[in-house]
Amino acid sequence: NLTNTADWEIGKWITAQMPGDQITANGTVLIDDSSVSISDTLEIGDADSVDPLSQVESTIAMNLVNNSSIIVGNNIDIGEGSYSEGGQAIENYTLSLSDSSISALGNITLSTPYHENSAVVQSEVSVVLDNSSLNIGGEATLGSLDPADYQPGQDYARADIDMIDSHFKILGNAMIAVDEAEAEIDLNPSLLEIGGTATLGTKTTLTMHVEGTTRASESNLGSGDLYAAVDVADATLDGTLEVVFDLTPAGTHSYDLIISGAQNDFGATDFSTTNVQGLAGGATVDFFGKTTDDFGSGTVDVYRITVTGPDPTPTPTPGPQQIPSTGPVGIGLLLLALGGLMGFGSVRKRRK
Repeated sequence: NLTNTADWEIGKWITAQMPGDQITANGTVLIDDSSVSISDTLEIGDADSVDPLSQVESTIAMNLVNNSSIIVGNNIDIGEGSYSEGGQAIENYTLSLSDSSISALGNITLSTPYHENSAVVQSEVSVVLDNSSLNIGGEATLGSLDPADYQPGQDYARADIDMIDSHFKILGNAMIAVDEAEAEIDLNPSLLEIGGTATLGTKTTLTMHVEGTTRASESNLGSGDLYAAVDVADATLDGTLEVVFDLTPAGTHSYDLIISGAQNDFGATDFSTTNVQGLAGGATVDFFGKTTDDFGSGTVDVYRITVTGPDPTPTPTPGPQQIPSTGPVGIGLLLLALGGLMGFGSVRKRRK
């Protein structure tokens, strides 16, 4: 067990030496069957470069396994670098949880670099949750890149969230793929819960997996036969929504992918692109889009897909036996069969 009474900074570096510095900062942190308490902020890859023409490359991973946990008293900042005066920075940061948990009282920022004066920045932050939970007491920014100095084809900031049987809870607002940044969220199947407003940028891709007809919730994760779910107080929709059917149940079923806190929370916004993948042959999409429903506590907005799966293959019934054709061979076979039925042939009756 580890207790840190201030910030925990991993891979933090500052370049302020000679022009053209080349810096590589790599590392891995493994937390196995352990607990960590951080009084202030957890920072991974918080870089600051002011060297003209500096070349910076940083790859850092933090892995929690085997019922490990981290409690953060303030914020979690991953990939919040600052670059100026030209040069190039390449950032790759990974936070991976397996059967583990992280809780932070403050905010979380993923891949939010600042750059100016023609500096090239390429930032990617990946969060992988496998049978794990990530709880944020404040707000979330998942990918942000200021368009003022954005150079298409050179700069990018990307936040990837990959969840398997996991729960990601944000009590406040969530900004996803802000300005020129990209974000991919893959729920397989898992629960994303946002207590404030969820704002999805144009470069957001939300992928939701269907493995059954029961909606994922905090209490049933990992039980199987679930489909991914997003709960939000309200949302501004944009980007791409993909629904992947890893299993296509028979019959007609509705899947409430996104549920808001009240009616008209989605407003006039919608995803710019929707895709459906993996449906079994013969299945049909009956409805895919925004609607409303009353789940016993008032009318709310729902993003729903209704699918009719293929009918089960019927068991074939045996047909009538065919009689052999009446050619010479057929007549011979017929006489032989009749002879057997009437006692002809070599079979004799047993004497008493």
